[in-house]
Amino acid sequence: MRATLEHSACWKCLVTSYLASRRRLAAFLTHHSADNCTKTRFENCLFRNHIMMPLTFDTFFQAREDMMHKIERILVTGGAGFVGSVLVDLLMDRGYCVTVYDNRAYGAPSFQKHLGERRFSLVEADIRDATRLRYEVAGCDAIIHLAALVGAPACSKNPEAARSVNVGGTRVLNDVRQVGTPFVHVSTGSVYGKVLEGICTEETQPKPLSEYGVTKLEGERISSGNGAVVFRPATAFGVSPTMRLDLLVNDLCHQALHEGALVLYESRFWRTFIHVRDFAKGIIFGIENYSTLADRVFNLGSDNREGAPLFLNGTKLAVARLIAEHTGCAIRTEEIGIDADQRDYRVSYRAVREAGFSASTSLRQGIREMIPILRGIDRGKSAEEAITP
Repeated sequence: MRATLEHSACWKCLVTSYLASRRRLAAFLTHHSADNCTKTRFENCLFRNHIMMPLTFDTFFQAREDMMHKIERILVTGGAGFVGSVLVDLLMDRGYCVTVYDNRAYGAPSFQKHLGERRFSLVEADIRDATRLRYEVAGCDAIIHLAALVGAPACSKNPEAARSVNVGGTRVLNDVRQVGTPFVHVSTGSVYGKVLEGICTEETQPKPLSEYGVTKLEGERISSGNGAVVFRPATAFGVSPTMRLDLLVNDLCHQALHEGALVLYESRFWRTFIHVRDFAKGIIFGIENYSTLADRVFNLGSDNREGAPLFLNGTKLAVARLIAEHTGCAIRTEEIGIDADQRDYRVSYRAVREAGFSASTSLRQGIREMIPILRGIDRGKSAEEAITP
Protein backbone atom coordinates (compact mmCIF):
# COMPACT_ATOMS: atom_id res chain seq x y z
CA MET A 1 0.00 0.00 0.00
CA ARG A 2 1.41 3.39 -0.98
CA ALA A 3 2.23 5.70 1.88
CA THR A 4 0.38 8.97 2.16
CA LEU A 5 1.23 12.16 3.96
CA GLU A 6 -0.52 12.91 7.22
CA HIS A 7 -3.39 14.85 5.60
CA SER A 8 -5.17 15.06 2.31
CA ALA A 9 -4.78 18.12 0.12
CA CYS A 10 -7.13 19.92 -2.21
CA TRP A 11 -5.61 19.82 -5.68
CA LYS A 12 -7.93 22.56 -6.94
CA CYS A 13 -6.35 24.82 -4.37
CA LEU A 14 -2.85 23.77 -5.30
CA VAL A 15 -3.40 24.31 -9.01
CA THR A 16 -5.19 27.61 -8.53
CA SER A 17 -2.55 28.91 -6.17
CA TYR A 18 0.14 27.73 -8.56
CA LEU A 19 -1.34 29.89 -11.27
CA ALA A 20 -1.68 32.83 -8.89
CA SER A 21 1.75 32.60 -7.32
CA ARG A 22 4.28 29.96 -8.30
CA ARG A 23 6.61 30.93 -5.50
CA ARG A 24 4.04 30.23 -2.80
CA LEU A 25 3.41 26.74 -4.15
CA ALA A 26 7.16 26.17 -4.32
CA ALA A 27 7.38 27.10 -0.64
CA PHE A 28 4.46 24.76 0.11
CA LEU A 29 6.17 21.83 -1.57
CA THR A 30 9.60 22.66 -0.21
CA HIS A 31 8.36 22.64 3.38
CA HIS A 32 6.43 19.38 2.87
CA SER A 33 3.21 21.03 3.98
CA ALA A 34 0.28 18.65 4.00
CA ASP A 35 -2.42 20.60 5.80
CA ASN A 36 -5.94 20.24 4.52
CA CYS A 37 -7.72 23.09 2.80
CA THR A 38 -9.07 24.68 5.96
CA LYS A 39 -5.51 25.14 7.18
CA THR A 40 -3.65 25.73 3.94
CA ARG A 41 -1.29 28.68 3.73
CA PHE A 42 -2.90 29.56 0.38
CA GLU A 43 -5.62 31.86 1.66
CA ASN A 44 -6.41 33.27 -1.75
CA CYS A 45 -7.80 30.14 -3.38
CA LEU A 46 -10.40 30.89 -6.00
CA PHE A 47 -12.44 27.72 -5.55
CA ARG A 48 -14.95 27.53 -2.71
CA ASN A 49 -15.75 23.83 -3.07
CA HIS A 50 -12.66 21.84 -2.16
CA ILE A 51 -11.83 18.52 -3.76
CA MET A 52 -9.96 16.41 -1.21
CA MET A 53 -7.69 13.60 -2.29
CA PRO A 54 -4.80 11.69 -0.72
CA LEU A 55 -1.42 13.30 -1.35
CA THR A 56 0.96 10.37 -1.84
CA PHE A 57 4.71 10.63 -1.50
CA ASP A 58 5.03 9.76 -5.19
CA THR A 59 2.75 12.56 -6.36
CA PHE A 60 4.21 14.92 -3.79
CA PHE A 61 7.81 14.51 -4.88
CA GLN A 62 6.87 14.41 -8.57
CA ALA A 63 5.07 17.73 -8.13
CA ARG A 64 8.08 19.19 -6.38
CA GLU A 65 10.39 17.89 -9.11
CA ASP A 66 8.20 19.43 -11.80
CA MET A 67 8.20 22.73 -9.94
CA MET A 68 11.97 22.79 -9.67
CA HIS A 69 12.51 22.35 -13.42
CA LYS A 70 9.66 24.30 -14.95
CA ILE A 71 10.87 27.62 -16.36
CA GLU A 72 8.34 30.41 -16.57
CA ARG A 73 10.07 33.71 -15.76
CA ILE A 74 13.60 34.43 -16.96
CA LEU A 75 15.81 37.21 -15.62
CA VAL A 76 18.02 38.75 -18.31
CA THR A 77 20.79 40.96 -16.94
CA GLY A 78 21.93 43.41 -19.60
CA GLY A 79 18.67 42.68 -21.39
CA ALA A 80 18.50 46.10 -23.05
CA GLY A 81 21.82 45.71 -24.86
CA PHE A 82 22.77 44.67 -28.38
CA VAL A 83 22.21 40.95 -27.84
CA GLY A 84 19.78 41.30 -24.94
CA SER A 85 17.16 43.31 -26.82
CA VAL A 86 17.03 40.68 -29.57
CA LEU A 87 16.99 37.88 -27.00
CA VAL A 88 14.08 39.42 -25.09
CA ASP A 89 11.94 39.54 -28.24
CA LEU A 90 12.65 35.86 -28.93
CA LEU A 91 11.90 34.84 -25.34
CA MET A 92 8.61 36.74 -25.39
CA ASP A 93 7.72 35.13 -28.73
CA ARG A 94 8.31 31.71 -27.14
CA GLY A 95 5.86 32.46 -24.34
CA TYR A 96 8.25 33.08 -21.47
CA CYS A 97 7.80 35.75 -18.83
CA VAL A 98 10.82 38.06 -18.95
CA THR A 99 12.40 40.45 -16.47
CA VAL A 100 14.94 42.77 -18.09
CA TYR A 101 17.54 43.96 -15.56
CA ASP A 102 19.64 46.74 -17.05
CA ASN A 103 21.08 50.11 -16.00
CA ARG A 104 20.39 51.47 -19.51
CA ALA A 105 23.67 53.38 -19.37
CA TYR A 106 24.06 53.38 -23.14
CA GLY A 107 20.49 54.08 -24.07
CA ALA A 108 18.09 51.28 -24.73
CA PRO A 109 15.12 50.24 -26.82
CA SER A 110 11.74 51.33 -25.56
CA PHE A 111 10.36 47.77 -25.51
CA GLN A 112 7.16 49.52 -26.53
CA LYS A 113 5.53 46.37 -27.87
CA HIS A 114 6.08 44.58 -24.56
CA LEU A 115 5.26 47.33 -22.07
CA GLY A 116 1.91 46.67 -20.46
CA GLU A 117 2.17 42.92 -20.97
CA ARG A 118 1.91 40.98 -17.73
CA ARG A 119 4.68 38.66 -18.90
CA PHE A 120 7.19 41.52 -19.23
CA SER A 121 8.88 43.73 -16.66
CA LEU A 122 11.73 46.23 -16.99
CA VAL A 123 13.97 46.90 -14.00
CA GLU A 124 16.40 49.80 -14.29
CA ALA A 125 19.13 48.93 -11.81
CA ASP A 126 22.85 48.20 -11.49
CA ILE A 127 24.22 44.66 -11.58
CA ARG A 128 26.29 45.54 -8.49
CA ASP A 129 23.19 46.39 -6.43
CA ALA A 130 22.98 43.23 -4.32
CA THR A 131 19.74 44.15 -2.56
CA ARG A 132 17.77 44.83 -5.74
CA LEU A 133 19.35 41.94 -7.61
CA ARG A 134 18.53 39.48 -4.83
CA TYR A 135 14.89 40.54 -4.94
CA GLU A 136 14.63 40.11 -8.72
CA VAL A 137 16.50 36.79 -8.75
CA ALA A 138 14.09 35.38 -6.15
CA GLY A 139 11.17 35.85 -8.53
CA CYS A 140 12.70 34.07 -11.52
CA ASP A 141 13.16 30.46 -12.58
CA ALA A 142 16.23 30.98 -14.79
CA ILE A 143 18.96 33.60 -15.25
CA ILE A 144 20.80 34.81 -18.34
CA HIS A 145 23.82 36.96 -17.52
CA LEU A 146 24.70 39.46 -20.24
CA ALA A 147 25.37 42.57 -18.14
CA ALA A 148 28.90 43.83 -18.76
CA LEU A 149 31.05 46.69 -19.90
CA VAL A 150 31.66 45.37 -23.41
CA GLY A 151 34.38 45.80 -25.99
CA ALA A 152 38.12 46.30 -25.70
CA PRO A 153 38.08 50.10 -26.31
CA ALA A 154 35.49 50.80 -23.60
CA CYS A 155 37.25 48.59 -21.06
CA SER A 156 40.70 50.00 -21.85
CA LYS A 157 39.34 53.52 -21.45
CA ASN A 158 37.90 52.73 -18.03
CA PRO A 159 39.59 49.63 -16.60
CA GLU A 160 38.29 50.24 -13.07
CA ALA A 161 34.69 50.24 -14.28
CA ALA A 162 35.39 47.14 -16.39
CA ARG A 163 36.65 45.26 -13.37
CA SER A 164 33.88 46.55 -11.12
CA VAL A 165 31.11 45.50 -13.52
CA ASN A 166 32.49 42.45 -15.32
CA VAL A 167 34.07 40.86 -12.26
CA GLY A 168 32.38 42.52 -9.28
CA GLY A 169 28.90 42.48 -10.79
CA THR A 170 29.25 38.83 -11.73
CA ARG A 171 30.35 38.01 -8.20
CA VAL A 172 27.30 39.78 -6.77
CA LEU A 173 25.00 37.81 -9.09
CA ASN A 174 26.58 34.51 -8.11
CA ASP A 175 26.30 35.40 -4.44
CA VAL A 176 22.55 36.03 -4.64
CA ARG A 177 21.50 33.29 -7.06
CA GLN A 178 20.52 29.83 -5.93
CA VAL A 179 22.67 26.99 -7.24
CA GLY A 180 20.44 24.71 -9.29
CA THR A 181 18.54 27.54 -10.94
CA PRO A 182 19.20 27.33 -14.70
CA PHE A 183 21.94 29.88 -15.40
CA VAL A 184 23.61 30.91 -18.65
CA HIS A 185 26.73 33.06 -18.34
CA VAL A 186 27.76 34.84 -21.55
CA SER A 187 31.51 35.33 -21.78
CA THR A 188 33.44 36.13 -24.99
CA GLY A 189 35.73 34.52 -27.52
CA SER A 190 38.13 37.38 -26.74
CA VAL A 191 39.42 35.32 -23.80
CA TYR A 192 41.55 33.37 -26.31
CA GLY A 193 43.55 36.37 -27.54
CA LYS A 194 46.06 35.70 -30.32
CA VAL A 195 46.54 31.99 -30.97
CA LEU A 196 49.40 31.41 -33.38
CA GLU A 197 49.01 27.68 -33.88
CA GLY A 198 46.11 25.27 -33.99
CA ILE A 199 42.40 25.72 -33.49
CA CYS A 200 40.89 26.95 -30.23
CA THR A 201 38.75 24.45 -28.40
CA GLU A 202 37.17 24.84 -24.99
CA GLU A 203 40.34 23.26 -23.56
CA THR A 204 42.70 25.83 -25.13
CA GLN A 205 44.50 27.93 -22.52
CA PRO A 206 42.99 31.45 -22.66
CA LYS A 207 45.47 34.28 -23.22
CA PRO A 208 43.38 37.46 -23.37
CA LEU A 209 45.03 40.52 -24.89
CA SER A 210 42.72 43.22 -23.57
CA GLU A 211 41.23 44.32 -20.27
CA TYR A 212 37.89 43.26 -21.71
CA GLY A 213 39.10 39.71 -22.29
CA VAL A 214 40.83 39.58 -18.89
CA THR A 215 37.78 40.72 -16.92
CA LYS A 216 35.39 38.50 -18.87
CA LEU A 217 37.62 35.50 -18.20
CA GLU A 218 37.64 36.28 -14.48
CA GLY A 219 33.87 36.62 -14.59
CA GLU A 220 33.31 33.24 -16.23
CA ARG A 221 35.61 31.59 -13.68
CA ILE A 222 33.41 32.98 -10.89
CA SER A 223 30.34 31.37 -12.47
CA SER A 224 31.98 28.12 -13.56
CA GLY A 225 31.49 25.19 -11.24
CA ASN A 226 28.29 26.64 -9.81
CA GLY A 227 25.95 25.04 -12.32
CA ALA A 228 26.48 27.62 -15.05
CA VAL A 229 26.38 27.05 -18.79
CA VAL A 230 29.18 29.30 -20.05
CA PHE A 231 29.22 30.48 -23.67
CA ARG A 232 32.24 32.00 -25.42
CA PRO A 233 30.58 33.50 -28.49
CA ALA A 234 32.16 34.47 -31.77
CA THR A 235 32.11 38.17 -32.68
CA ALA A 236 28.49 39.24 -33.05
CA PHE A 237 27.12 41.17 -36.01
CA GLY A 238 23.76 42.18 -37.40
CA VAL A 239 20.78 44.37 -36.66
CA SER A 240 19.46 45.02 -33.17
CA PRO A 241 17.14 47.57 -31.52
CA THR A 242 20.25 48.58 -29.55
CA MET A 243 22.65 48.93 -32.46
CA ARG A 244 26.42 48.66 -32.04
CA LEU A 245 28.71 50.07 -34.70
CA ASP A 246 31.95 49.12 -32.96
CA LEU A 247 31.61 45.43 -33.88
CA LEU A 248 33.82 44.55 -36.85
CA VAL A 249 31.22 43.62 -39.48
CA ASN A 250 28.85 46.41 -38.42
CA ASP A 251 31.71 48.90 -38.36
CA LEU A 252 32.92 47.94 -41.84
CA CYS A 253 29.38 48.18 -43.24
CA HIS A 254 29.02 51.65 -41.73
CA GLN A 255 32.39 52.74 -43.13
CA ALA A 256 31.51 51.42 -46.57
CA LEU A 257 28.31 53.48 -46.66
CA HIS A 258 29.86 56.65 -45.26
CA GLU A 259 33.29 56.69 -46.86
CA GLY A 260 32.87 54.54 -49.93
CA ALA A 261 36.06 52.66 -49.13
CA LEU A 262 37.46 50.23 -46.57
CA VAL A 263 41.05 50.46 -45.36
CA LEU A 264 42.22 47.22 -43.76
CA TYR A 265 45.26 46.69 -41.60
CA GLU A 266 46.44 43.12 -41.11
CA SER A 267 43.71 41.98 -43.45
CA ARG A 268 44.71 38.31 -43.14
CA PHE A 269 43.79 38.13 -39.47
CA TRP A 270 41.21 35.39 -39.00
CA ARG A 271 37.93 35.97 -37.22
CA THR A 272 34.80 34.02 -36.38
CA PHE A 273 31.32 35.56 -36.39
CA ILE A 274 27.78 34.87 -35.23
CA HIS A 275 24.63 36.75 -36.18
CA VAL A 276 22.91 38.39 -33.22
CA ARG A 277 19.75 36.30 -33.77
CA ASP A 278 21.76 33.08 -33.69
CA PHE A 279 23.59 34.39 -30.63
CA ALA A 280 20.24 34.86 -28.88
CA LYS A 281 18.98 31.47 -30.06
CA GLY A 282 22.13 29.87 -28.68
CA ILE A 283 21.45 31.37 -25.26
CA ILE A 284 17.87 30.06 -25.35
CA PHE A 285 19.26 26.66 -26.36
CA GLY A 286 21.42 26.78 -23.23
CA ILE A 287 18.46 27.54 -20.96
CA GLU A 288 16.14 24.97 -22.54
CA ASN A 289 18.79 22.24 -22.40
CA TYR A 290 20.24 23.27 -19.08
CA SER A 291 20.09 19.84 -17.46
CA THR A 292 22.50 18.38 -20.03
CA LEU A 293 24.72 21.44 -20.52
CA ALA A 294 25.23 22.66 -16.93
CA ASP A 295 28.79 23.08 -15.63
CA ARG A 296 30.24 23.18 -19.15
CA VAL A 297 31.92 25.81 -21.32
CA PHE A 298 31.01 26.09 -25.01
CA ASN A 299 32.35 28.11 -27.89
CA LEU A 300 29.24 29.55 -29.55
CA GLY A 301 29.37 29.92 -33.31
CA SER A 302 29.70 27.90 -36.51
CA ASP A 303 32.53 26.03 -38.22
CA ASN A 304 31.45 27.11 -41.72
CA ARG A 305 34.18 28.96 -43.59
CA GLU A 306 34.56 30.98 -46.78
CA GLY A 307 33.02 29.14 -49.71
CA ALA A 308 30.35 27.44 -47.60
CA PRO A 309 26.73 28.60 -48.03
CA LEU A 310 26.67 29.59 -44.36
CA PHE A 311 30.00 31.45 -44.40
CA LEU A 312 30.73 32.71 -40.87
CA ASN A 313 34.50 32.36 -40.46
CA GLY A 314 37.31 33.91 -42.42
CA THR A 315 39.78 36.74 -42.81
CA LYS A 316 38.91 40.40 -42.48
CA LEU A 317 39.59 40.71 -46.20
CA ALA A 318 36.98 38.06 -47.01
CA VAL A 319 34.41 39.96 -44.93
CA ALA A 320 35.30 43.23 -46.67
CA ARG A 321 34.75 41.63 -50.07
CA LEU A 322 31.26 40.54 -49.04
CA ILE A 323 30.46 44.08 -47.96
CA ALA A 324 31.80 45.44 -51.24
CA GLU A 325 29.37 43.19 -53.13
CA HIS A 326 26.46 44.95 -51.42
CA THR A 327 27.77 48.52 -51.31
CA GLY A 328 30.17 48.87 -54.23
CA CYS A 329 32.85 50.24 -51.90
CA ALA A 330 36.55 50.06 -52.68
CA ILE A 331 38.94 47.98 -50.56
CA ARG A 332 42.48 49.02 -49.76
CA THR A 333 44.81 46.83 -47.71
CA GLU A 334 47.71 48.42 -45.88
CA GLU A 335 50.80 46.35 -45.22
CA ILE A 336 52.31 49.05 -43.01
CA GLY A 337 50.37 49.66 -39.85
CA ILE A 338 49.01 47.73 -36.93
CA ASP A 339 45.41 46.97 -36.13
CA ALA A 340 44.65 47.91 -32.53
CA ASP A 341 42.68 44.67 -32.28
CA GLN A 342 45.29 41.91 -32.41
CA ARG A 343 42.91 38.98 -32.08
CA ASP A 344 43.76 36.34 -34.67
CA TYR A 345 42.49 32.83 -34.06
CA ARG A 346 40.45 29.95 -35.43
CA VAL A 347 37.87 28.34 -33.22
CA SER A 348 36.22 24.93 -33.11
CA TYR A 349 32.46 24.90 -32.52
CA ARG A 350 32.21 21.14 -32.58
CA ALA A 351 31.11 20.80 -28.94
CA VAL A 352 28.07 23.06 -29.24
CA ARG A 353 27.16 21.52 -32.61
CA GLU A 354 27.24 18.03 -31.12
CA ALA A 355 25.12 19.28 -28.23
CA GLY A 356 22.45 20.23 -30.78
CA PHE A 357 22.93 23.91 -31.68
CA SER A 358 23.61 25.26 -35.16
CA ALA A 359 23.65 28.77 -36.57
CA SER A 360 21.35 29.65 -39.47
CA THR A 361 22.23 33.20 -40.62
CA SER A 362 25.26 33.73 -42.84
CA LEU A 363 27.49 36.78 -43.08
CA ARG A 364 26.07 37.47 -46.53
CA GLN A 365 22.47 37.45 -45.28
CA GLY A 366 23.28 39.53 -42.21
CA ILE A 367 25.10 42.16 -44.26
CA ARG A 368 22.25 42.31 -46.76
CA GLU A 369 19.78 42.94 -43.91
CA MET A 370 21.98 45.54 -42.28
CA ILE A 371 22.62 47.92 -45.19
CA PRO A 372 19.07 49.41 -45.40
CA ILE A 373 18.87 49.66 -41.60
CA LEU A 374 22.11 51.65 -41.47
CA ARG A 375 20.80 53.92 -44.20
CA GLY A 376 17.66 54.47 -42.13
CA ILE A 377 19.76 55.36 -39.10
CA ASP A 378 21.73 57.83 -41.23
CA ARG A 379 18.43 59.53 -42.06
CA GLY A 380 17.87 60.21 -38.37
CA LYS A 381 15.90 57.16 -37.29
CA SER A 382 16.73 55.21 -34.17
CA ALA A 383 17.76 51.60 -34.71
CA GLU A 384 14.44 50.51 -33.24
CA GLU A 385 12.53 52.77 -35.66
CA ALA A 386 14.63 51.65 -38.63
CA ILE A 387 13.92 48.00 -37.88
CA THR A 388 10.18 48.44 -37.38
CA PRO A 389 8.30 47.92 -40.69
